[in-house]
Amino acid sequence: NGEREDYVRASATRRDNGKLVVEPLPVQDSSMLAFMARADVLLIRPVDAPPAAEGDACRVILLREI
Repeated sequence: NGEREDYVRASATRRDNGKLVVEPLPVQDSSMLAFMARADVLLIRPVDAPPAAEGDACRVILLREI
């Protein structure tokens, strides 16, 4: 993501143990409002962040109660 913080639209579910599981939505183009409407969270990617692996902890901004 380079030299700036990035906010990735993502869906989220909460497991029975309370853990939040987040998956990026397939389209991140800013003109695709339908994907923004479907997003539950914004996944925060820090400056120069390497690719995250499945299961890695991440910071999110909740857009609705989950």
